[in-house]
Amino acid sequence: MSEKVISAYTSTCRSLLEKLQFFWSCDQILEGANNMRKRNDILVVIDGVHKAQKKNFNSLQSYVDLTILKPLSDCEAMFIILTDRGNTFNRLNVLSALSALAYKDDDEACLEEIADQYQDHVGVGHLMNNLGVMFSKRMQYERSVTCYKRAKRSFEHEHDHLGNAVATLNLAVLYKLFGHHQKALSSCETAASLCHDISMRTAKDALLPWKVLRRIAVLCQEFGNYKRYQDILSIGALYDINGVNEASTVNLTKWLMTLQLKEQNGVKSEGKELEDFACHLLALLDQSCTDNLLKTESLNADFMAIVIIVAKMYRDIDHLEEACKLLEKLETAFLLVHGRKSSVYGSLLYEIGSFKLGTGKASEAEIKLKQAEEIFIHYFGRDHHMVCIMQEFIGYLCCTKR
Repeated sequence: MSEKVISAYTSTCRSLLEKLQFFWSCDQILEGANNMRKRNDILVVIDGVHKAQKKNFNSLQSYVDLTILKPLSDCEAMFIILTDRGNTFNRLNVLSALSALAYKDDDEACLEEIADQYQDHVGVGHLMNNLGVMFSKRMQYERSVTCYKRAKRSFEHEHDHLGNAVATLNLAVLYKLFGHHQKALSSCETAASLCHDISMRTAKDALLPWKVLRRIAVLCQEFGNYKRYQDILSIGALYDINGVNEASTVNLTKWLMTLQLKEQNGVKSEGKELEDFACHLLALLDQSCTDNLLKTESLNADFMAIVIIVAKMYRDIDHLEEACKLLEKLETAFLLVHGRKSSVYGSLLYEIGSFKLGTGKASEAEIKLKQAEEIFIHYFGRDHHMVCIMQEFIGYLCCTKR
């Protein structure tokens, strides 16, 4: 897509929104227009504008998906962005593209206008879920909660159980961040139940995204809800889980969930299976430093989460040396590919610091967590939720030294 076309959209995002609002209001006028001539006049105007905008819309949407939404999804370790919405030139797809452009340009007023004016439209769940993620990244947490709730209502009305599960999971994460334990627990239970219901509708071909399953499994385990944790692992291990252009991550997720399910059923991962999986991860980390395709498919927030889970599994069976080897390799590969100038590196340092804290290495943990804090402050400012989390950890470490 040409820079000229992109610039035309991004520099006049609000203006374009206002124009579209006018012509969409014409649609409503058209529905009540009994006079055939009046009807035809309105149709000519609408058709002309639609053709002008539609001409470049597919290119714009590809640009938004590849340069805004995918990178946001790749670096987002907590919330889930929905990207599969089709290519139809319609109101909601245009609004989705405009909201992504407004997010990229830090146009919070435009984001708020879209969220407020289109909250009650039919099929708005996808748009509201993504606005919720964007508002959380911009530290507008109350607006984020409101958007997730609107998304849930829309998905419930449409009987879209998967969309509902995503919005509910995002709500659970946000509640957990701010210490609303019971709300977080209830939302996590609901999201897990929705995934279970989806999986029961067909025989072993319920297409559930791997990202949703893995993140719900992590939350259930953290909350100590081991029944739901086992349910989700069973779905991931036994049913088809999808991911367009993400086959390697899907296979890794299924492999990991199979190992976790065995562990939950009392089969300890002390033997060759865990070692084989870890060796495969190490090989992928080596490849990612030289293979351009792997650079784009791995070393994102979700791939790193898989490596960290395996390191914790090693730690839990007292194989600390193997766990540390994995994490060291992960950090080395990330730095070689992406360098230090990335908010995702802050997330990685946080995870490594948390891991070291759990193994009793308080001094090493403090170093990593302080580095992570500096990165998050640089990218998001001091009021961001990740900075608050870092400060809580560092404060705890300072207290234990006394």
